[in-house]
Amino acid sequence: MKFFNKTILFSSISRSLHIFPALRRKGIGLLFLIFLNSLLDFLGIAAILPLLAASLKEGFIQETKLLNDIYVFLGFSRTQDFIVFMGLVLFILTIIKNVFGLWVNRAQANFTWIAFHFVSVRMLNGAYNKGVEFFSNTNSNKVLNDISRVPFNYASYMLMYILNFINESLILFFVLIALFIYDAKIILILSLTILPMFVFFYRKTKKKSREYGKRIDQMQPEITKPVYETVFGYIDIAISNNFEKFKERFSRAIKETQKPRVNLDVFGQIPARLIEVSVLLAVIIMLLYGLYILNDKSSIIALLSVFGLAAYKSIPSINRIMIALVHIRSHYYLFDIIESYIDTDKHTELRSSESNLHFNKKMSLKGISYAYKDSSVKILTELNLEINKGESIGIVGPSGSGKSTLLNIMLGFMPHFEGKYYIDEILL
Repeated sequence: MKFFNKTILFSSISRSLHIFPALRRKGIGLLFLIFLNSLLDFLGIAAILPLLAASLKEGFIQETKLLNDIYVFLGFSRTQDFIVFMGLVLFILTIIKNVFGLWVNRAQANFTWIAFHFVSVRMLNGAYNKGVEFFSNTNSNKVLNDISRVPFNYASYMLMYILNFINESLILFFVLIALFIYDAKIILILSLTILPMFVFFYRKTKKKSREYGKRIDQMQPEITKPVYETVFGYIDIAISNNFEKFKERFSRAIKETQKPRVNLDVFGQIPARLIEVSVLLAVIIMLLYGLYILNDKSSIIALLSVFGLAAYKSIPSINRIMIALVHIRSHYYLFDIIESYIDTDKHTELRSSESNLHFNKKMSLKGISYAYKDSSVKILTELNLEINKGESIGIVGPSGSGKSTLLNIMLGFMPHFEGKYYIDEILL
């Protein structure tokens, strides 16, 4: 179990169940559809083999009981006509299979959008429950980026690629089982050519993928901040003639994002290049095997035909599996951000006993001190204040002297202060 928890895929699924509990219920039905779609994909490829065998080998239809029974039952008199019939049936079934596959893809897209909606609302609720201290101590552009962009990236990249990984793994599993039944040596050749390259690629890129993905997320608020400030502070910027400074910050943030973004894009292209090299190497090995061991051209053609059909489905699956792993690894940091918002243990809601207080006489603050997060300087120090009910007072001071902070403490928005706060002699 510890191994599975440490594996990126299983860890991603486990953390997704935490932040999106509906995954357990809705995901089972979707996984069944994905499994069925994968099975139909496999059967669609496997069905080509009897058609090829009937076309290439004389008497294959008569030697195969099922095909011969269908041949006799439908009253065919010529083998050529039955082969055309087989091709037509396969074509129709392929169309039906692909229509069903599109429907499953639509179900996947709807599922990820539901996840995006659920996680977005949950993060917004979590941010609100953190209270004014959170908003005072956190970059507003980062909060906007986290709540608006992170759930979308989670649904579009993390969840979608987890589903793609499962789907393509099932397809690959079926293909490998069929190859093992037909000729286990093909599995050995694939294992010696394709597997080592992809294992090497994954081990070399998994750490970098995560670092690049996290760096891109860190730079996103830095890109949007100058734009936000320019839009909402245009007059001040124009009067002070400081636009060049904002433009420089914007340009610098984009340039700093370039390297991790480009590297991630390149990582996504590498699997396709590795596949081309691996397939060529596998074909050469099979040719050598046929020439020096089988010594039979028909056996070589049959071996290459089976490999070609298997490669037609399995090689793209391997490519998509590797791309999915790259995206899952590069977006794994999203879990940390999402969980920081939905952690109910960090909510700062008022206790029920405090929400029912009645203000009848006075409020008293004694020895109140407060310092913002990551600041060693206290904005309020040993402040004492008493306000009687019905009394009007004015609090005067320069900007940054703590007027808003004091008001927020009195309203209960900043509960983590030093000192004592009384309402009618009741200590809060």
